[in-house]
Amino acid sequence: MLSSNSVSDSFYTHPFKLETVFDTSVMPYTNYTFDFQGMIDYIFYPRASMRPLGYLGPISEEWLKENKVVGCPHPHITSDHFSLLVELGMTTVANSASSNALTSSSSTSNSESNTNSSINGQR
Repeated sequence: MLSSNSVSDSFYTHPFKLETVFDTSVMPYTNYTFDFQGMIDYIFYPRASMRPLGYLGPISEEWLKENKVVGCPHPHITSDHFSLLVELGMTTVANSASSNALTSSSSTSNSESNTNSSINGQR
């Protein structure tokens, strides 16, 4: 599905119309270490059939300063990757304008929640 008809040889394109839930205006970083803070974790969704209904916000800058967290892992934050959580609503497109419906599902990106799910026998 990757196309070599890219504008540049330094990246590939694809036909999927995906949107990211989080950008740097919502969450300035998803990875927080002593020498690097940046956005490297994402949750993508197909914008034609889903929309975000809500999300877990970032850790407060004030809290990080008050607790002298200069990088993670830290005793209070055990991973250098922050948890991402979003509730997505699925939209169904039908021929009539009045038949748009939303159903919700949750999507997480967190190694700890995946571990907890597998421990509890849920996947």
